Amino acid sequence: MGVEIVRSRARVLGPHAVEAGARTLEARFLLLCTESRPAVPDVPGLSEAGFLTSETVWSLERPPRSLIVIGGGPVGAELAQAYARLGVRVKLVERLNRLLPREEPELSALLAARLRAEGVDVRLGVEPARVSVENGGKIVHVQGGRHEGEELSVAVGRAPNVEELGLEEVGVRVSPRGIEVDAGMRTSARSIYAAGDVVGRFWFTHAAAWEASVAVRNMFFPGRQAAGDLVPWCTFTDPELAHVGPTAARPSGGSAPERCARGGST
Repeated sequence: MGVEIVRSRARVLGPHAVEAGARTLEARFLLLCTESRPAVPDVPGLSEAGFLTSETVWSLERPPRSLIVIGGGPVGAELAQAYARLGVRVKLVERLNRLLPREEPELSALLAARLRAEGVDVRLGVEPARVSVENGGKIVHVQGGRHEGEELSVAVGRAPNVEELGLEEVGVRVSPRGIEVDAGMRTSARSIYAAGDVVGRFWFTHAAAWEASVAVRNMFFPGRQAAGDLVPWCTFTDPELAHVGPTAARPSGGSAPERCARGGST
């Protein structure tokens, strides 16, 4: 299709230029799609003990005998259930008082009950204080107790890849959630757009594809198109949880909610 692919670490040099290795690439517009990585909580001893993420868990050659999952969001719930069904003793630790805080509360409770019925030890309202290693196992210390497992998995969300891109030098505003964009996916630098996980709107592949299409349309075609906030999402547990629009947990944005729990209630 005529697309040139340059494999190199890149840095934005200006509103119309990118440094890629020894080359300087110039264009009318720049589109930043640098994705995200698993977020790592600031828990003493965690890095020293070592841990798995949604990206490294697939490198295991055998399932551990027991696993502690830190984080009760979609990734944590999905991995906890999958490992429990493989025969692993799983303990899920979440600092909030329920799983999936952005989902309909009734469906979060339904899923928590299903996980417990399948043998997952779900601990809510628990804040990890530190992590240590004892006798080859990972220990998560919490107020008034400790949780032990052969392996430890961290699933507390995503962090945008914005470091070392030179964004500040060219006037692209960045918040802790990611690159700031307007409704048309344009950054604070008029010739630079961004899409996907790096903008921190929705952490989904289908949302990233839609945002990128909106950005490219706004670059080259007359008129303006907004990416919008009405994005469907699904948590791939069993039952699967899906919704479009507002929920009791997130009452703003979108049209009338459509909620379902396949295999459960609607």
